[in-house]
Amino acid sequence: MFGSLSPGTIDIHVGYGIGHLDGGHLSNFTIHEIPTSCRMPNTYVWLTFEKQNLVKIERMTLLEVEENLEK
Repeated sequence: MFGSLSPGTIDIHVGYGIGHLDGGHLSNFTIHEIPTSCRMPNTYVWLTFEKQNLVKIERMTLLEVEENLEK
């Protein structure tokens, strides 16, 4: 789940369902870090981190979304 809580940023709940009492945590990214194809509401994305730094954001395929919603 994501939204914009301040201009020029996108806030994404990271780890929803697996951490911080299953609510994940809110991470703040600039709009330049998020590909335009991943900015639509209800878009599921993969976030890749290395040493707590965002490396890559990719849109999930429909099959990946379905598989992850079943868990």
